Amino acid sequence: MNSSPECVLHCHSDYGAIRCSGCQNRHKDKLLGERLRLALQELGPVWIKFGQMLSTRRDLFPPQIADQLALLQDKVAPFDGRLAKAQIEEAMGGLPVEAWFDDFDIQPLASASIAQVHTARLKSKR
Repeated sequence: MNSSPECVLHCHSDYGAIRCSGCQNRHKDKLLGERLRLALQELGPVWIKFGQMLSTRRDLFPPQIADQLALLQDKVAPFDGRLAKAQIEEAMGGLPVEAWFDDFDIQPLASASIAQVHTARLKSKR
């Protein structure tokens, strides 16, 4: 995910005209619901939350769209673990994670719309 997304979502009320500027070439062969889900994921956490909310409104969308939006509830791809490490280091005053942790797993244990979990072991004070 990217704080300045290259992906711009254009939606029209007929469900048939969803374009994602900047990412349409990567998703042009996918079905409409999947294109919408992927576009929301690329736009970032706020848009993923929006998609999660929309996924609960099966009265508004056909099943092929609602089913794809439902994947945003618990099937969100993790972001790069190196970015997580850099964000932790920035939050800790620029110190490397090794100053705080004996072990830090760069591979996320779990991910969701606004956060992901990494396993780490604090340095022993002994």
